[in-house]
Amino acid sequence: MIGVQIGEKHTYRDWRLGWTDYSIDYPDAKTYLVEVPGSDGILDFTEALTGRVRYGVRKISFTFEALDEDYFKYETLKRDIADYLHGRKHNVTLDTDPNYYYYARLSVDFSKVNKYGSVLVITGIADPYKYEQFSSGDEWLWDPFSFDTGNIRTANELLVDGEREVRLLPTKIPVIPKFICTAPMTVTFEGHIVSLPEGEFESPYIELGDNENVLFFQGNGMVSILYRGGVL
Repeated sequence: MIGVQIGEKHTYRDWRLGWTDYSIDYPDAKTYLVEVPGSDGILDFTEALTGRVRYGVRKISFTFEALDEDYFKYETLKRDIADYLHGRKHNVTLDTDPNYYYYARLSVDFSKVNKYGSVLVITGIADPYKYEQFSSGDEWLWDPFSFDTGNIRTANELLVDGEREVRLLPTKIPVIPKFICTAPMTVTFEGHIVSLPEGEFESPYIELGDNENVLFFQGNGMVSILYRGGVL
């Protein structure tokens, strides 16, 4: 039976909860609108500071039924679930959307319907984006991967022999990648030339976004580009 993976626990496999309903809100855009007296319309400065739209948190909610048979099992189930997740932050993955996860601080609420069953509602305040399960540095698991909705971002140990162009898939969530180089080299991104030392390095001038991200490397050595994409 399908359910929700919360950290290391699965709602059905670990707690035998029957998933009945859920809602996942989209985050509000943080707009900055200014009324100008005597003029038509408004001035929209939403993207003026960062060049893109910023978002608030998103709310998630999941409803489950539990066949706990009696009040003793009900109290045990309440304790186990509350101890694990109430007030804590966890990765939350829906079985129906396995390529992504939400990162949320969770709360739990129980109600006893009758002697034989209860209703459990798990709510959370999550980051605005849902994150891809696999980062560019992770080993891919092909069995759960969906070719319809998943993205392959592998960018490990790329050989730079003088020059090399690398094109990375768009990511709705902006992210500063980590470079791991076996030798010093340079990378050019959107007009910025950044020197990469041997070892690990990050630069505020390189922020991947929701267009195709083109990086041009010069040097000799291996480079890995580590980052995790996401969508709304």
